[in-house]
Amino acid sequence: MKQLLQKLCIFLLPFLLIYPILEFRLSQLPSSYSQKKRDIESQLAEIEILITGSSHGNAINPIYFDQEGFNLNNDAQDLYYDVRLAEKYLDKLPKLKMVIMPISYYSLEYRIGNSLSAWRQPFYALIWGIPPQYLSEFNIRYFSFTAAYGWSKVLNFIVTDDISVIVIDQPKKINQYGWGDYGNRIIQENEVTERTGWQSVEINETYMRNDLIQTNIELLSNFINKCKLKNIHIVFLTTPVHHYYYEHIDPTKYEIFQDSITHLINKFQVFHFDYLKDSRFTNADFYNIDHLNSIGVEKFTQIIKDEFVNPILN
Repeated sequence: MKQLLQKLCIFLLPFLLIYPILEFRLSQLPSSYSQKKRDIESQLAEIEILITGSSHGNAINPIYFDQEGFNLNNDAQDLYYDVRLAEKYLDKLPKLKMVIMPISYYSLEYRIGNSLSAWRQPFYALIWGIPPQYLSEFNIRYFSFTAAYGWSKVLNFIVTDDISVIVIDQPKKINQYGWGDYGNRIIQENEVTERTGWQSVEINETYMRNDLIQTNIELLSNFINKCKLKNIHIVFLTTPVHHYYYEHIDPTKYEIFQDSITHLINKFQVFHFDYLKDSRFTNADFYNIDHLNSIGVEKFTQIIKDEFVNPILN
C-alpha cells in the first residue's frame, strides 16, 4: 500500500507542479471581466456615473457624457451581478452621483444561473470576488480557472498556445470607459430579420420565471436604500429595441414588468425612463434586433444626457 501511494505521488507530482503555473497563466488571460476590472479601478477617484446591465447596457457609451462615467455591463448579466458589482465600488467612488441600471422587460424574471450563460458565473467569483447568488454545494469551477474554462479548452490552449481558443467576450473593442464597440452594421427589414425578432423574444421568455420577481425587487430595494444614504441617484433605464423585437413581446409579461417598476418608482421615488419603443430609432441605428450599433449608441447616449443625466446632475 505504501509503495502504491509513493507511485501515485510520483505520478501526480508533475501535475501538482504545473497546475499553479497553469492557473496563474489562465488568470492573466484577457476578458471583458478582467479588462473592466482593471480600467474601473484605475479611475475610481473620478467616476461620477456608473452604468450596469446586460448587453443592453452597452447602449450607453460614457465617452459622450459631460461627467466621467464607466460602464460595467456584461453579456447576459442579471440584476444580482448588477447590484453586487455596483456595491463592490460604492465606498470607493468618492464622486459617484448616479447609477444607471438598464433593465429589460425580462430582467425581473431572469437569473443567469437558469440560462445557457450560467457558465459565466465562475468568472465573477474568480475575477471580481463575487460569489454566485445560489450555491448549494462546493463547485471547483468557482475556485479554479482551469475548471471554469473547462479541460477541453485548457488542453487546446496548452497544445496551441493560442488564446483565441479560450478567451471569452473579446469580439468587440472595449474602450477605457467600459463600452464595447459592436461596429456600424445596419439591420435589414426582411423576413429573416423578423423571424430573428420573435425567436430572440421567445428565448428570453423561456428563461423568465415569475417567482424571481420578488427576489429581484428585494435586491433592488436594498441597493436603492444604500445609494440613498450616499445621496446617489438611481435611474432605471429600458433601452431601445427594433420593432421586430418589441412587437412579439408577451403583453401580459410586459404589463407585469411595468407594474413592478412602477411599484419601485412610487415606493422609493426613483426614476425609470422607458425608450423601448422610441420612434426616433430606425434601422440605421441597430446592429441587430435588440442592440444599437455604434451610431445608435452615440445617438442614444446624447439623448439620455440631454433628457435626464444633465437635468438631474446639474
